[in-house]
Amino acid sequence: MMFNQRLLNRVAAVVVGIVLVLAGSGAQASLIVEALVTPESGYFHYEFTVENTGPSDVQLVSITDTPTADPLIASTLVVPTGFLGSYSSGLGILDILADTSLFSAGTVTAGISFDSLSGPDSNFGKFSALPVGASEISGDVKITLAEVPEPATLALFGLGLAGLAFSRRKRAI
Repeated sequence: MMFNQRLLNRVAAVVVGIVLVLAGSGAQASLIVEALVTPESGYFHYEFTVENTGPSDVQLVSITDTPTADPLIASTLVVPTGFLGSYSSGLGILDILADTSLFSAGTVTAGISFDSLSGPDSNFGKFSALPVGASEISGDVKITLAEVPEPATLALFGLGLAGLAFSRRKRAI
């Protein structure tokens, strides 16, 4: 009877250990992916940041609804040191892969940028990520449009500066 009790205790300990390991590995990474979009003349400039608020490091972040066959993305893609960036024009996916750095838990990674012919109204709104030792996660990109002054506002500002310069010059004479 004593042998069976020890065996049952060991089996119970192993089962509890397995449950704890599985519960610990189920700790899901949590990312906040943001894009600041600046409309330019004929294209859009995107600047992405990835904030890892979860317990797991992340090794890959993909923007999954990138337009296909956009000629600007691949040629203007910039990623921070320690990461690799690639754009699949056929699939419409932009990957940022950890090379020597990770999207570490508790950090913000900035410096991901590119230009695109497509605006944020129909693209660049979804991401997926692959955490280290956890299952894939996905979510929405928080997109913010940068304020761009209207040409009339810039012209009025320039006229005001020219007026100030003219009045100073007139006083000096």
